[in-house]
Amino acid sequence: MNFSLTTSTTQALINRQTITEVLMLNDLSRNFGLSLTLAQVEDLVETRTIALSNHGRIELGTGIMGKLIQEFCDSQYLNTSNYAESLNNLLEIFYYLKAESREVMMADGLISDDNIIADMKKAFETICQGSVELLAEREGIKIARSFTHDYEPDFDKDHNHEGSYFDDWENEWEQ
Repeated sequence: MNFSLTTSTTQALINRQTITEVLMLNDLSRNFGLSLTLAQVEDLVETRTIALSNHGRIELGTGIMGKLIQEFCDSQYLNTSNYAESLNNLLEIFYYLKAESREVMMADGLISDDNIIADMKKAFETICQGSVELLAEREGIKIARSFTHDYEPDFDKDHNHEGSYFDDWENEWEQ
């Protein structure tokens, strides 16, 4: 039996199941004027496959895609013209943050996917004002550092990080 053929067949079945499950989430997102086409969902699945491969992870079913859709579909910053692209970017950001947090333990165990998504959503809706670029760069770094340095990121502050971990870090660096 050819193992690579079996693996690719299994992956194709998982992808088909994921596509069906994500399309069913359109029932929820339509409440906010958003939905994904089959082509957009296929693109999301491809983005996920690449991101998982880049970070050495596997995932079955809708996994994070479903959670991201459920969490972000009510965002005031998403609309029909940016929804699919934003979800692709949010997937990539999530897997980056998950990779950064994989070795970090919280008092009650590993940092959960839900914690990461909640921090992403809070930053996206507040200080990033819907900018996935800011979330991926500046605020993503803040979230990742909050995991490794055990502090709660403050997304209500402006970009100079006044009153945050960064003040202490910058003061130590300058000394």
